[in-house]
Amino acid sequence: MNRSNGCEGFVAENNFIVIWPVEEVAELNDGYGVAEFAPGLVLFGSNGGGTGFAFDRRSEGLPVVEVPFTGMSLSEAKSRGSSFEEFLMALRDG
Repeated sequence: MNRSNGCEGFVAENNFIVIWPVEEVAELNDGYGVAEFAPGLVLFGSNGGGTGFAFDRRSEGLPVVEVPFTGMSLSEAKSRGSSFEEFLMALRDG
């Protein structure tokens, strides 16, 4: 966020990411109903399709999870990394 306020592009050949601008995070989380459907998560972006990426505030270290936008729930959250850096490396490595 120090270099850019949001970004999008391919992290690897088959992995696209959209990171939302900071000022849009709260509004988009409200719009997706995160507090109702997946309390404790904070969406920060997506894969450009039907999957959102979120920080899991329920755990120390803010691990990153992915959740579907349709049918969003905590039970559908899948771990994508124990940190943001690990998440990006996992996307890069496919």
